[in-house]
Amino acid sequence: MADKQIDFYKGTGAAPEMPRRIETRILSDAAFQRQTSPENYRLVGGAGDDAAGLRVVRAVNTALALRMPLLISGEPGSGKTQLGYALAHELGRPVPFKFNTKSTSLARDIFYTYDAVRHFQASQALGKAGEARSDVRDYIDYAPLGLAILAALPMEERAKFLSARLLQPSDADAGLTPERLAMISLLRSPEPQQCVVVIDEIDKAPRDFPNDLLHEMENMSFRVMELGGLETPAIAPIHRPIVLITTNSERQLPDAFLRRCAYVHLDYPRGEALKNILTARLGELYANSGSKFLADIQNFYEHVRQRNILNKAPGTAELLQFLQVMAELGIDRNQGIAPQLDTVKSGISLLGKMKDDQDRIATSLEEWASGNRD
Repeated sequence: MADKQIDFYKGTGAAPEMPRRIETRILSDAAFQRQTSPENYRLVGGAGDDAAGLRVVRAVNTALALRMPLLISGEPGSGKTQLGYALAHELGRPVPFKFNTKSTSLARDIFYTYDAVRHFQASQALGKAGEARSDVRDYIDYAPLGLAILAALPMEERAKFLSARLLQPSDADAGLTPERLAMISLLRSPEPQQCVVVIDEIDKAPRDFPNDLLHEMENMSFRVMELGGLETPAIAPIHRPIVLITTNSERQLPDAFLRRCAYVHLDYPRGEALKNILTARLGELYANSGSKFLADIQNFYEHVRQRNILNKAPGTAELLQFLQVMAELGIDRNQGIAPQLDTVKSGISLLGKMKDDQDRIATSLEEWASGNRD
């Protein structure tokens, strides 16, 4: 029986003699994603031999054949974004460029942003020193789809949009993040390359955002107004960026936008597909597929979802977080839920995100334990 606790905060109001250090092996979603080995990407999103996985595979291939964006709907945590990483891996493309849509996003933001204030300040400083005007391209930061379009161009065309500082390796490269350095390396490559772009949660954007993208998405080109309206030239079909767009279906997207996309819905993974995801991500923590606790939790999770008793059912991401916490608490992997019910209940805050849902999960756990005694 597990008796370990996570007790950084004790709720007593007493201050410690020395500041408490918060150390944990539990990984954030981002770290969890980074540690997933490439050979396991195929497991994300339920792709496989089952009917749901086959539907996803066929939709992806249809979008690729027609060189259309693929619109992907599904519950949060169902693997929509990860499908882009799986696709890039299987096609031998670089890690996808990802655009996180916001409620303030404008169509231009998906291609580039321009820092007018910093450019003005630099121009003023250079003017006082009697030096030549600064290069506007130093103050243009290309966003995911803009980067993918530029990477698809021959170097002689691409260079028109990039500053000399960006194109030339320098000592400053040492201070860049691995993601930023990989992006710059693509832009410095002499050969055109095809990239994958994930536009995440497009339904968060203002209503006009999808319609404002119609021309650019169809032609895979954009203008940089700060460079005199310079427009990217036509891209060779073989290098055309692969675009995946995710939506949580929080609102209806315009018909004109939908007409230009292939579409697939990702159901939450279940059965063998869910087992594959859990063992791929948590194999070391739960002795691969031999853990009785892992099997019992998966059965309970699917049982709760199928009963439709929750306002917001937990997604796969929340289940993975919960199982990490259970491992940190020292859960016995060889026993089911019943003998360690109190420890399992301590993770309810990850599975239920409303008070009523947490109460229903607690009740369901007790019922499940009473009917599944080891």
